[in-house]
Amino acid sequence: MRPDGSRTQTTADGTVLEIRTDGSKLQKMPSGITLESFPDGHKIQTMPDGIRLTVYADGSKEQHNVDGSVIRTAADGTQTSVQTDGTRVVVRADGVVRTIFTDGTTSERTKDGTLTQTNPNGTVIE
Repeated sequence: MRPDGSRTQTTADGTVLEIRTDGSKLQKMPSGITLESFPDGHKIQTMPDGIRLTVYADGSKEQHNVDGSVIRTAADGTQTSVQTDGTRVVVRADGVVRTIFTDGTTSERTKDGTLTQTNPNGTVIE
């Protein structure tokens, strides 16, 4: 036990577990993966290549990739990707895919395959 009350344990496989006084825990696995868990229920997993995945208590997720892109998944299953160029792709739980490009153009594909594009000037192409 450390002076601050936290403690560290090492398992037979080399995993290091740090139990902190605030109730959070940090696991460092031999593979290079780290997993932090917090009293409010959210967890953060960091992969050796730098990808970081946060899972919140409500089931929503947020993944930060090494290229700067971010993928968010809401508790209802809606997934939003933000690419490095600013393009956003939203995949709704009902299967509709909406892409918002940096120039303001949007495209929407429904489950039946219907594609609608709306240009920044309001022109709609179906």
